[in-house]
Amino acid sequence: MEADRLVENQVRRVPPSLLVGLALGSMALSAAFAVAGKLKVANFIGQWVPSLLILATFDRLMQAETGSPARAASELPNGVVGSRAGASVGSTVGGTTAPTRTPGL
Repeated sequence: MEADRLVENQVRRVPPSLLVGLALGSMALSAAFAVAGKLKVANFIGQWVPSLLILATFDRLMQAETGSPARAASELPNGVVGSRAGASVGSTVGGTTAPTRTPGL
């Protein structure tokens, strides 16, 4: 439990946009090393990308959890305003409602 709080506090100190920027920079640096023929170094740096993106996603999820109750009720964790599971979503054709399914909900 203590380690969880320690990691969470350290991740919150770094803005998610910086983590995404570092991930993009790692991709570019990895590609540059691959073009230069240094494949081991390129693979090593390329493996940083998923970790950085996971940390950015973790930070966004933590922000959504600690956000205001009004925001949490109307927005999904990725910031998209949408309907929750079980809500009726559909279009009316000829006066009838045709339900549609939203992937992932």
